[in-house]
Amino acid sequence: MIRRYRARFAILEPMRFTGHLDLLRTWERAVRRAELPLAYTHGYHAHPRIQIGAALPLGCIACAELLDLWLEEDLAGEEVRAALEQSLPPGLRLHLLAALPSPQRDLQDEIVAGDYTAIPLEPEFPAQVAEGVMGFLASPSIIRERRGRSYDLRPLVLDLRILLGHPSSSLTMRLRLGENATGRPDEVLACLDLAGFAVHVCRDRLLLWDPGKGLVGSDG
Repeated sequence: MIRRYRARFAILEPMRFTGHLDLLRTWERAVRRAELPLAYTHGYHAHPRIQIGAALPLGCIACAELLDLWLEEDLAGEEVRAALEQSLPPGLRLHLLAALPSPQRDLQDEIVAGDYTAIPLEPEFPAQVAEGVMGFLASPSIIRERRGRSYDLRPLVLDLRILLGHPSSSLTMRLRLGENATGRPDEVLACLDLAGFAVHVCRDRLLLWDPGKGLVGSDG
C-alpha cells in the first residue's frame, strides 16, 4: 500500500545556496540512507515521488517549508521521522512528519503565498526605505523584467511593511506563490533601491488555502 507523508522542515545556512533540483536530490538521498521504501512513478522514466511545496530563492533560509513523499509501505509517521532525522545533512532540520489521508490535493496546488522577513546585515535600513514602501503600495502597477520578459510585480506583493527600530530594522513581505505568478523578495528589494544592500532573508512560512478554514500557515 502506497502511503503519502507530509514533512515540515527548515532550510539553514549551509543549504541556502542549494537550488531546487539539488534540494530534491538531497531529500532523495536522505530517504535512501534512511532505508525507507520510497515509491516511484510509473512509466519509462520513473522518478521518486517527492514533491517540495515551493522553490526557495537562492540565498534565502526558511523556517517552515513543506514536502510530500510517498512510500511503498504504510509506516507510522514517527518511525519515518526518526529514520529521516538520522540521515539529513546539517543544512536541513525536520520539524514534523505525519501521514496524510487520501485523497489529497497536490501540495503545490494548495500553496498560494509565502511570508518573508528581510533583516539588514548593517545596523539599519536607510531611512528613505519607509517612503519607498509607501510608494510601492500606492503604485497600481510596477513593471519589471525577468528572463527577458516583462511582468507586473505589484499584484504579486500582497503585503509589505517596514519596521525601523531596535535592535535592527526589518522588512516583511507576503508574496504570491503560483505556477505562473510568483513574487520574489530580491525583486521587491530592488524596487526599494536595496539591490546592493546586504540583507538576510528568511521565508518564515508558506500559506495554504484550505476550503474549510481559509488561509493556513505552514508554521501552525
